[in-house]
Amino acid sequence: MRLFLDTEFNGFGGKLMSMALVPEDDRLSHFYCEIEMTDQLHPWVREHVVPHMTQSPVTYSVFQQQLSQYLLRIGDCTIIADWPDDIRYFCEAVIVGPGDRMPLPTNITFDLNLNINYSSEVRHNAYWDACGIRDYYRNTVAVQEKFVEDLKNGVRSVVINNCYGGFGLSDTAISEYKKLAGITDPDWYDRTVARDDPYLVKIVRELGATANGGYADLKIVEIPGDVKWCINEYDGNEWIAEEHRTWS
Repeated sequence: MRLFLDTEFNGFGGKLMSMALVPEDDRLSHFYCEIEMTDQLHPWVREHVVPHMTQSPVTYSVFQQQLSQYLLRIGDCTIIADWPDDIRYFCEAVIVGPGDRMPLPTNITFDLNLNINYSSEVRHNAYWDACGIRDYYRNTVAVQEKFVEDLKNGVRSVVINNCYGGFGLSDTAISEYKKLAGITDPDWYDRTVARDDPYLVKIVRELGATANGGYADLKIVEIPGDVKWCINEYDGNEWIAEEHRTWS
């Protein structure tokens, strides 16, 4: 089970103000709690964080109990965060004294990914930021994992053009691909993308006909994962062939 973590706190080194844990599986409940703050608020926090805090805050001890109960319901998990402080505040929250901790599942691991570049519906709200981290993960890391898993299972997905004309992506598909792949080059050309690129496959699968360029009818073909393959075409209408050795 993967949980995505975000926190808000009262400036660098300040006390914890809120914490969210959002599961990868939408069918499971999330955890979100806002904590009483008696310290003077950092000006930046007062301006950017406090306006997005809408719950009735609880004491720190009540927060700890609620966090423990949630984790016990979830069970063993991997907690994913994009910043070290988030993990630090989590670990501090489950420690209650010297050699003493809150009741917890037996196996909690952490994954700190500093490359996460997410968007949030409500920036600087721990719940919405955790949702943004989860969505980024789904659109990037999970896509790559599926690509590797499919190859292990003997399947490779390849995008071809299924009509006369030529392979090409729509502006919408190009924008989405560049966002997922982290491409900032304004001169990037869609014809250079590998046809088994997992982001390309994801976009064509999800957008359907909306992914088609002006002269394209894109199609996903599944082939054995262990063959050497190439794309052949006639007037832009493509098919996949297994590579063979030739001599002349």
